[in-house]
Amino acid sequence: MQNRILILIYIIILITVCKASAQEKGFIPYKLNKKWIVLNDSCKIISTEKYDTICLMNGGLARVKQNRKWGVLNRECIAVIPITYDTIGNFDGHEVAIVKRGNKWGCVNGKNEITIPIIYDELGSFNTIYNEAQVKKNDSVYYINRKGEWVDITKTRNFGVCGGANVNSINFMARIIKNKNGLYG
Repeated sequence: MQNRILILIYIIILITVCKASAQEKGFIPYKLNKKWIVLNDSCKIISTEKYDTICLMNGGLARVKQNRKWGVLNRECIAVIPITYDTIGNFDGHEVAIVKRGNKWGCVNGKNEITIPIIYDELGSFNTIYNEAQVKKNDSVYYINRKGEWVDITKTRNFGVCGGANVNSINFMARIIKNKNGLYG
């Protein structure tokens, strides 16, 4: 009798937690035996696949980690980005995510199309004002746009030289231009 009461309490708590944690309708991560599965908003299992981590994102997507690799699932638990990346970030306002495979970085969109080649040693976040990201490749540091093209930031930015030389900005720009020429020259 006491076991039945405990089981009933457990079920009530489970349903309450499921309802309260439903951040995306029909997609509720639930930890079971040290792994994560997915429930719908009625707390029924919709995916028996077991994940190490599930991170909900806006728009009905979830980043998932399985066997040390990352991918993205939709509400139906279908991998819209296969679980093949070493790291994957959230989608930004342009619907792309920064990814890492091996020791290289790039970007993919929600259809797993590569929007920035996965060739960079480092890739920063895209600046919301200029829509550019700082990258590093073969010890060269420079900026690229969302098409992966090199950007000369001396033409797009005001470094505040106003009446006198801003030495830090000039040194920074000289390094960027030197590295760009060394990489492509």
